[in-house]
Amino acid sequence: MGIRRAILPLVFLLATACGAEGKTGWRVLWEGRALVLEFAPGAVVRIRGILVAVGGRRRNLLAPPFKALRPREKPGLFERTFVLPTAQGGKEFTVAVKVSEGKASLLLRPANGAQVGVEAEVEWGADPWLCRLKPSSNPDVVQVALGELRENPRCDALFDRFGDRALVASSPRVIWRKEGERVRLWAEGPPKGVLTLTAIERYYRERLGIKFYQPIDKTVKTRFPKPVSGWCSWYHFYQGVDEAKVLANARVVAEKLKPFGAEYIQVDDGWQGKGFGGGENRDWLTISPKFPHGMRFVASEIRKLGLKAGLWLIPQGQSNVEYVKANRGAFLWTEEGSSPFCKLDEKGRVKEAAWQGAFIVDPTSSEGLALIRSLMRKLAEDWGFDYFKIDGQPTINEFYRRHRRLFRDPGRDPDEAYRDTLRAVREAIGPGRFLLGCYGIPLSGIGIMDGSRTGGDVSASWGGFQPALRATMRWYFLHNVCWYCDPDCLLVRPPLTLDQARAWATLYAITGQHLMASDDLTTLPPERMAILQKVFPNLDIRPVDLYPYKGRPRVWDLKVSKGGETYDVVAVFNWGYDFQPLTVKFPELGLPGSVKFDVFEFWTWRYVGRVEGGFSFSLPPTSARVFIVKGALDRPRVLATSRHLVACYVDEVEERWDPRRLVLSGRSKVVGGFPYKVAIIAPWRPRRFVAVLAEAEGRSVKLTQEGPLVTVGWIPSKDGVVNWSVKFEEKPPLPPSRPRAPKGLRAEVRDRRVVLTWEPVEGAAFYKVFCGGEFLGSTFEPKFIDPRLGFRKRIYEVRAVNFEGQESEPSGPLPFLPPKVSELYLDEVWPSFFSQDWGELRMRRSVEGNPIRIGGREFKRGLGTHARSTIIYKLDGSFRFFSAWVGVDDEKGGAGTVVFQVFVDGRKAFESGVMRGKQPPKRVLVNIEGGRELRLVVTDAGDGISCDHADWADAKLLAGEPEVRGGPSSR
Repeated sequence: MGIRRAILPLVFLLATACGAEGKTGWRVLWEGRALVLEFAPGAVVRIRGILVAVGGRRRNLLAPPFKALRPREKPGLFERTFVLPTAQGGKEFTVAVKVSEGKASLLLRPANGAQVGVEAEVEWGADPWLCRLKPSSNPDVVQVALGELRENPRCDALFDRFGDRALVASSPRVIWRKEGERVRLWAEGPPKGVLTLTAIERYYRERLGIKFYQPIDKTVKTRFPKPVSGWCSWYHFYQGVDEAKVLANARVVAEKLKPFGAEYIQVDDGWQGKGFGGGENRDWLTISPKFPHGMRFVASEIRKLGLKAGLWLIPQGQSNVEYVKANRGAFLWTEEGSSPFCKLDEKGRVKEAAWQGAFIVDPTSSEGLALIRSLMRKLAEDWGFDYFKIDGQPTINEFYRRHRRLFRDPGRDPDEAYRDTLRAVREAIGPGRFLLGCYGIPLSGIGIMDGSRTGGDVSASWGGFQPALRATMRWYFLHNVCWYCDPDCLLVRPPLTLDQARAWATLYAITGQHLMASDDLTTLPPERMAILQKVFPNLDIRPVDLYPYKGRPRVWDLKVSKGGETYDVVAVFNWGYDFQPLTVKFPELGLPGSVKFDVFEFWTWRYVGRVEGGFSFSLPPTSARVFIVKGALDRPRVLATSRHLVACYVDEVEERWDPRRLVLSGRSKVVGGFPYKVAIIAPWRPRRFVAVLAEAEGRSVKLTQEGPLVTVGWIPSKDGVVNWSVKFEEKPPLPPSRPRAPKGLRAEVRDRRVVLTWEPVEGAAFYKVFCGGEFLGSTFEPKFIDPRLGFRKRIYEVRAVNFEGQESEPSGPLPFLPPKVSELYLDEVWPSFFSQDWGELRMRRSVEGNPIRIGGREFKRGLGTHARSTIIYKLDGSFRFFSAWVGVDDEKGGAGTVVFQVFVDGRKAFESGVMRGKQPPKRVLVNIEGGRELRLVVTDAGDGISCDHADWADAKLLAGEPEVRGGPSSR
């Protein structure tokens, strides 16, 4: 629908994007002096104030001393004039509401050049959410909420999730303020500005394509008020799982994770049939010998530990031939009487089968649905399982679409038929057991499933984490709205670095998604177990930005509301392989830019400072940092605790400040036997507070103070709520002082990049790193990796910065000359950044892990990727050429169409044109002399990414003139 801007002093447009029926629309009413616009029952905007400048001050047209003349009405137009009596006879303003084709335009005349304000009270369904429906000016920032979000200048809309109806506001300044079920709206702009309110019906169903949209109804007590958490056997044991391994891990969970909120132990594929295999091993009636005491025993032993048992299966699939013969009417058959999902050998045994099963239930057969109910009742009521992960669901749904003609009732809609099988599952297990869909994203299960996987399988590597990251970016808008999203299990074991494990855990904690650990907990190092303990349990977090996220946003701002306190927990990610500079701007978080905030980093337990407007820093490669941001006070207060990444929310019960005794005290819910710390900010100006004594559980405990950061720590003697206190003394403020200059600056080359280290500086909040006077970045730790590849001479310096923002003198300059190389293959170094829409970036292999082969020609070196992909390298300008051979990898048998592009410092230097499978490789030779950034891009040629396996074969940087051989060159 087009919206035409009227040339009038104030234009207030209310437009509606109607649903398919087209029956909704705006009605204009006058209730006394209030202007009422009603979209539907329970969807009403009451404008109670239109503020205009008269005589140097603002006055409300809709209130005395303005006199309201009788409304005038004709088809499509409603007008009312308001008169302010003056000595000159009166000043008139006319409000006109023009209604046409579902659009209501509020016009004010005449213009007087001043700002105009609009006050409205909005009723928009039961419990409307403040939200955004499109990216803000900085798409690198997304927001989530824990507790009720009552006000946020960043929000541009309201969403009624029960009515699937949104109301969007656009204006130079819009503020929503939630007060119970009603919301107040304040809008302000210049006379010629436009405020647009757009009512969108069926937002999730039609705008986001969620056909079976249905919101979670948390009023049903037997369902799940938040996502569940626990442990899954799959990503360490796979089909090698057995009874002993499951129970050993269950005992560790009971000891080390249950006190922190873990609830479930889920046994994955490998318990059934012969214990190994694919579609030929979908016999849910036979228990593998690896579980000698049976699954009822396993569930019982898990319950004895105070946990609940979960089980993996595909309820619509089956591979037991004899069982299928006895229940032939329950399954799908071709006209020839065979299963369309398998091949049998001469003895009638399954030889080949679809992964979901050799035989698939007919969803329109009463026998088939009865079989599903019988199976699930056995697993739930007889065996005692309370959680079910049902796999292969999107493919089962697709099977039903493809084979509808084989239904007993081919007139049944295949999506509804698929949902009938889910309803049978739900009827059997009841509302109190958790039902998780898998694999991919079975959107047809919304409204029946409690949660669902939203992406592919993960593995214990940074590349193996990417499917979970992509799933979060694409589908997080469904989380805690329709169901609980499961981006797949959380892994923290080596070879993941400690930073990578923390980043993975941070993403899950800050988003509140489904949380199942899947390492072998019996061998997990203590520092890795500590990561899990700081993110369990997952919390009732929901998205604020209700749309898929493009790219990989790096700043995730959690708005926390608990009791009367609100604060922000800001998770910042570096998805790349070198130090990346980043600035967090408070206005982009909806915080005032002119107010001071205390900022504390959780993972490094570091006070960043009392800052205004925002803060800047550089993140180490493949890492995350979590900043707690709280408004600054003039007395001591708690910033964070060590219990959970979402500071204080899980454990802090109460906090009190006694200004007479100078005592900060609190009550915390702690876990006995596990270390507990409280981070307190003690202001230093204009009053300086010094901590002198800390007590907890009736005894003195460890107390440290570094500048304004006070840390109280102890090991609680038992679970429960304990009292603690810190006694302060007030001292004269110290004169400002700069930190000392860093000492011991050293440089060495590791993995083709220069790594700097130096001695820590007492009182340093962070460090700034320079090269030749150019600022490279900042870091919290005394270590920095120069991302640039090359061999030019460099002169490094480092400065320490304290919590007041004062910089030290620079360290002594350190000249360093990296060793010169004639060529550098790109498969020897990780790029500064990469992203791709499928799989992992591979070194010296195709994206599927095979030898690189293009048009029948094999290459020993190179990069295997997948469209759409971007690979970035930072350079120091010393290399002269980039050389490679490009093409679609042969592993897809001739399928796939891609376009290769090379950019140097943002300028396109090469484009391959469309390349197809089986075509010979094309030579790339690009002059990069003096370049600072090399960007390698693969697009999908406009036809989607299916089979787009792309290779940058023999990709390398050259210091001298290239030898051109073997084919044409491109420059």
